[in-house]
Amino acid sequence: MTDFYYNNITLGFLVFKVWLFKIILCNFVIHCAGLLTRHNTLRRYLYLLGLLDGPLCRGCGVKEETSAHVLCECEALASLRHMYLGSFFLEPEDVKSISLGAVWSFSRATGLP
Repeated sequence: MTDFYYNNITLGFLVFKVWLFKIILCNFVIHCAGLLTRHNTLRRYLYLLGLLDGPLCRGCGVKEETSAHVLCECEALASLRHMYLGSFFLEPEDVKSISLGAVWSFSRATGLP
């Protein structure tokens, strides 16, 4: 009886770990793919879909909130960009050399959806 109970607990824990891994992986893919392909929930994209009244950045309020703006030039995100991506400001070409893990960490730290 004990072996049966132990095996069911172990199997349940394994299923939970696989489920948790899938959630983390999906979150990773959604954030990175959204930022890199520009199909995301940033304000410019939502504005083009007619879901918002304006495309201005939530951080600085000066330029349109696009992937390039968030990843490369928003002044409100400069310190986070430096912490996670290694530079206060980037050129769009520089994004190609940044690891997906760094992009994901930066995306999560900004709090942007």
